[in-house]
Amino acid sequence: LKMHQKQAIAGCVLAAAASCIARTTASSLASTFLLAPRPSDPNGRPAHRPLAPRLLSRRARAREPQVMHMSTKSNKNGDEGSLFHSINAVTLVTHDMVASCAFYSKLGLHITYGGPEAAFTTFSAHEPVRQDNNVLHVNLFQSAKYIPPADGKWNQWGRCIFFVGDVDALHSTLLEKGVVAPEPQDAAWGERYFHLVDPNGHQLSFATPIYDHPRWHN
Repeated sequence: LKMHQKQAIAGCVLAAAASCIARTTASSLASTFLLAPRPSDPNGRPAHRPLAPRLLSRRARAREPQVMHMSTKSNKNGDEGSLFHSINAVTLVTHDMVASCAFYSKLGLHITYGGPEAAFTTFSAHEPVRQDNNVLHVNLFQSAKYIPPADGKWNQWGRCIFFVGDVDALHSTLLEKGVVAPEPQDAAWGERYFHLVDPNGHQLSFATPIYDHPRWHN
C-alpha cells in the first residue's frame, strides 16, 4: 500500500479506539452517578446521591422556581389564616424609673423583671409569668436623653390601649390610690374607656368592650 493509504487506515483505527474509550467512560460515569446505590445516613435514611456537574447544571436550569408559603393553619386560639395572637408587650422610654415603677404598680401590674433601680423593667399582668398567662407586659427603659413634656402633658407619640374586665372598677381603684383620671365614657366605636398620661407623657387608654354594640356583630 502507498504511504498515504497506510496513514488513512491508521487514522480510522485511532478514531474508532477513541470513540470506544469515550463510550466506555460515559457509561462508567452514568453508573457511578445515576445507578450506584444510595448510601444511608446514621438514621438509616437514604442520603442524597451526588450528581455529575453537567447533569446538575441541566436539572438546575429545568427546575421550576420555588416559592415559600407561610402556614395558614389555625393557631391555638382557632384563628384561621393568622400567625398572630396579640401584641404581647409595649416598650416605653422613661426619664425616671422610680416614678414610673410607682405609677405602673398603682395600675395593678406586677414587676417581673428589673425594678426601680434597674435600667430596664418589665411589668406584667400576671405573676409569675407562665406559658398559659404570658399575655400582657409593659417594658420600661431608662434614658437620660428623654425629657418628658412639662405639666404632665401628652407627648403626642401615640397611645397604648388596654382592655380590662371592668373599666369603672379600675377607675375607682385608681382614684383611691391618688391617680387623677377622667370619668369613663361610652365611645361611638363600642367601648367604654378613659385615658390618662403616665409620668413620662405616654398616653394610656383603658377600655371595656360593649359587646352588644353593632361593631362587634359585623
